[in-house]
Amino acid sequence: VLREARLLERIGSLSQARRAYVDAAKHFLELQMWTQVWQATIEGAIANRRYGTFSEAAKLLSNAERLWQSQKQPAWQIEWLLESAALAIAQAHFDRAKLLLREWNEIQAPQLKSAVVMARYELLCAQLYERLNDLDKSLLAYQEVYVFANHQGESVLKRQALVGLGRLTRTYNPSSAVEMLLEAAR
Repeated sequence: VLREARLLERIGSLSQARRAYVDAAKHFLELQMWTQVWQATIEGAIANRRYGTFSEAAKLLSNAERLWQSQKQPAWQIEWLLESAALAIAQAHFDRAKLLLREWNEIQAPQLKSAVVMARYELLCAQLYERLNDLDKSLLAYQEVYVFANHQGESVLKRQALVGLGRLTRTYNPSSAVEMLLEAAR
């Protein structure tokens, strides 16, 4: 069911993915398979944020926070902070997003911060800077994510970076923005 939820989310069927994540979390909870409960819960929060059901995403993040604290999993804290910041940005709670991203950045555990996780952090910073109208910082952050994602073959991050770059450049370089948005669509 967890794999099905991921597939449904990947193809854009967020309402069905949200239900599948709940079913998967319940199943794994009954079996006390904590890592899988974590994955279903955090991925369910992501799907809910993307779907726009912010209150459900917040509830799942609260459950996820209790879970990583009870299981004492520092890698889960890193994921939780990133998704909590993403939710805060989506809800226009920019002070909270800044606080969460600062807290994430201060964690001294380089072994837990893979290159992909660092790029996700940079993407959130780009989105936050964009929403705060700090366009120079946003542009630089999106460009860094794009270069990394292009080099590593991370298509989801690359698409998100291209969309951000397209939004930022549409007013002063519309033809370039159109090219970036078309590449993101491809």
